[in-house]
Amino acid sequence: MKPNTVFALLIILVLNSAGMAQFAITIDAQKDAFYEQLAGPEDGHIFISHSAFLPLSGPKPDGDADLSAQVWVAWDEAYFYLYAEVSDDAVKVNNRFRPDNDCIELKFDPDPRKKALAGIVNARLSALDSLAARNRDGVDNLYSEGSLAAEAVSPKNYARRLTDNGYVLEIRLAWNWIKTKDRTVKVGIGEIFGLAINFHDNDSDERDGSIQWSPAMADEVWNTPQLLGTMEFLADHKLRFIRQNSIDPNVFMGKTYLSLDRLKERPERPFTLENWKYHPGDNMDWANPSFDDSAWEATYPRISSNQKPASGWNGLGWFRIHIAVDSSLWSAPLALNLWQSGASEVYLDGKLLYRLGKVGPSKAEEETWIERNPRCIVFDRQEEHVLAIRYSNFSTDYLNQLGIDAGFTGQIWEDLNSRIEDRAAVVRTITIYQILFAVIPIVLAFLHLFLFLYYPRAKENLYFALCMFCWAIIVFEDFQSPFLKNIPQIIWFESISISAMSPAIIFGLLTAYAGVSRKIPRQCLFFIIAGAVLTIGALLSLWRWIPLSMKTGSISFYLYIAAAAVELFRVFFIQGFKKEKSGWITGIGFTALMLAIFCQILIGFKIIAPIGQFGVVYIYGVLLLSVSVSIDLSRRFAKTNRDLEQQLVHVKELSRKSLEQERRAKEQEIAHKLLEADNARKTQELEEARQFQLAMLPKEIPSLPNLEISAFMQPATEVGGDYYDFHLAEDGTLLVAIGDATGHGMKAGTMVASAKSLFAALGDLGDGHEISRLLSSWSGIIRHMHLDRIYMAMTLVRIKGRKMIASAAGMPPILIYRHRTKTVEEMLMKGMPLGGPAAGQYQEMETTLAPGDTVLLMSDGFPELFNDKEEMLDYHRIAGIYQEAAGNSADEIIRHLMAAGEKWKNGKPQNDDTTFVVLKSR
Repeated sequence: MKPNTVFALLIILVLNSAGMAQFAITIDAQKDAFYEQLAGPEDGHIFISHSAFLPLSGPKPDGDADLSAQVWVAWDEAYFYLYAEVSDDAVKVNNRFRPDNDCIELKFDPDPRKKALAGIVNARLSALDSLAARNRDGVDNLYSEGSLAAEAVSPKNYARRLTDNGYVLEIRLAWNWIKTKDRTVKVGIGEIFGLAINFHDNDSDERDGSIQWSPAMADEVWNTPQLLGTMEFLADHKLRFIRQNSIDPNVFMGKTYLSLDRLKERPERPFTLENWKYHPGDNMDWANPSFDDSAWEATYPRISSNQKPASGWNGLGWFRIHIAVDSSLWSAPLALNLWQSGASEVYLDGKLLYRLGKVGPSKAEEETWIERNPRCIVFDRQEEHVLAIRYSNFSTDYLNQLGIDAGFTGQIWEDLNSRIEDRAAVVRTITIYQILFAVIPIVLAFLHLFLFLYYPRAKENLYFALCMFCWAIIVFEDFQSPFLKNIPQIIWFESISISAMSPAIIFGLLTAYAGVSRKIPRQCLFFIIAGAVLTIGALLSLWRWIPLSMKTGSISFYLYIAAAAVELFRVFFIQGFKKEKSGWITGIGFTALMLAIFCQILIGFKIIAPIGQFGVVYIYGVLLLSVSVSIDLSRRFAKTNRDLEQQLVHVKELSRKSLEQERRAKEQEIAHKLLEADNARKTQELEEARQFQLAMLPKEIPSLPNLEISAFMQPATEVGGDYYDFHLAEDGTLLVAIGDATGHGMKAGTMVASAKSLFAALGDLGDGHEISRLLSSWSGIIRHMHLDRIYMAMTLVRIKGRKMIASAAGMPPILIYRHRTKTVEEMLMKGMPLGGPAAGQYQEMETTLAPGDTVLLMSDGFPELFNDKEEMLDYHRIAGIYQEAAGNSADEIIRHLMAAGEKWKNGKPQNDDTTFVVLKSR
């Protein structure tokens, strides 16, 4: 090889090495040297000013410092590179809906030459990572949609950095990642691909703004290849920004592309018409499709509080949108949904399609209308169409204050029939929900109201009935709203719902108080006053009497509900469990309701995604509360029945016992009366027996010159059988008898009568008969009388002169006091009582009485006296007592003996007759 050739090759290698070194890019959120050489759109650098703000996204930025961006791009065989420096006065990533955060969005059409009508590749990178944002749900790391949604992007392909005036993002995307099912990027000098760039701003915590690089400046770049700009591959790793669409070079701001592919791209979602142009005022020529509206303002027709036409909205104006319709949709019946809060006239290519309400030049002539049913729209067999809407709403400020858009949103669906079926299904579902979730509380309300009417003391039934009535009103109103035809109707129904909210909470608290503590605490007054203030404030704000924002009112209501939830938890699960655990079922129901309301609040603030078809969650809390109270009511009813059954059994037992007691009491009363009668009879008989016994005693005591005689008998409580008698013969012989019949009552009296008869009949027998023989004779006679084990103990004493002969049959000993010696002698003669089966000969004893001697005859009633200590007086004590008074007269001796007996008894009743006969020799 020639030297100059070798030298030339070396020069080429050095230059190539220098070029390769120059393109070295590191993904570190730092600007690489390669980007410094890029001068403008022609070689890969653009500046996106705040003036490139999309008119449909909210209030415009104040200037470039508020929102602007510089972008540098490059390429190699494997990757697309992008470096962006964004000026943003407030960097925020705090919304769970990712596009509503500060981020960059890249929209790719991999191969514009295929003229696809739908389907692009999306990539999104948020301004902050999860750690900095503290919001994992809102962070995107090069998110991809479509067929590549599941493919993860390596962290090596992106980087972030905060700056003093905003943030920096750097991205590297593989070309084989930027593709759809039928399109890929052809990498090489002279090749092209489609691109649009969005920088979203989140200054008001909503998707309130974005600046865009594209030829159409339309939000629909997310799925419209005809709206993207063109990128051309250049040499030296450079790219050219061409602000023209290669599919439709005539694309302009305000033009919308509609094709069957676009409608099928997201079959469950509508195609929203967004590229509207607006002009205030009223001119019917503006319905003409040939009218030149190029000078009109591009805007979005929602007319919200933070997004109104820059030229102003005075209540009446026209909106126009140019639609390029693909031949696949010509003459096809499509579904048009126009969600509006005012009145409108819809024109397609100058022809009136629909009047929704009545458009008027003033509020008095205007009739607003909310159209909820899909309408049919058919595009003629031509590509270019103009949809014009004459629209009026003279309540804009009022509706915006309530958080309601005063404008409209237009949506197109592919299949009209399916939309009609969907609408019918929604109406059917809402009706079922309305009936189900409103009727159940009403039924329970009436049930508990009747329970209260029949048992007014259970006030928790009244409170719960009113609580359920209020919730039924709230639920009915919520599900009635989709059937209302204009905003005033909605306001009226909302007023009713607001009026029922605080009472529902208050009556729920009263139910808890009455069911658990049975008394209303003082803090309930706070909830009543706070509820009244909130309700009045909300109503005044709703009817524009005070300038209170709905957001402030909603937050106040939510705080009120949170306080009520805490109070319910305290009542049921703290205070209630201390007393009884029976209220936990109702407590769970109230807790479920409060959790459902809390979840509804989170949905309302867009903190969590809507749950279910309609996003209405609190109704399930109302249903759970209704079910829990029904279960609790059934449990209490069953418990009450069990208690009643137990009480019934108890009452039956008590009744049985009571009847048994009454029967016994009646029997006892009858027995008592019989006993009283028997006692009266016996008392009468005893009295008669007593009188009979006393009649048996001698009427007078014999008087002898040599004897002082005294006798005394004290009957016991029952008539005994004591007896004494005297017989004085003509010769002066004295026969003394003292006896004691066994037993008591009339039988003893009969024995005494028999003994007296025997004594009277045989007492005249003189000395020729021994007194012991008299006792034997009398015993035989009494035995043959068969008086059923009634016997007669008896002592007979015969005194003639100073000679005394005595004989005894089962009687106590005779005590003889000797005056001369001052001693007491005992004369004891053993023998069976008269009438006994073994009675034989009786002993007989004789003694002489000196002057002053005293003889004491007594029955066994005296020695057998018992005191209060159950001690018997007994014979050994009687001799001493007798000796104490034996020197006295006969009467004094008896009085002394009786006094000694009373002292010994010490109040104890006498249980046997006491009889004394004292014979004192003179």
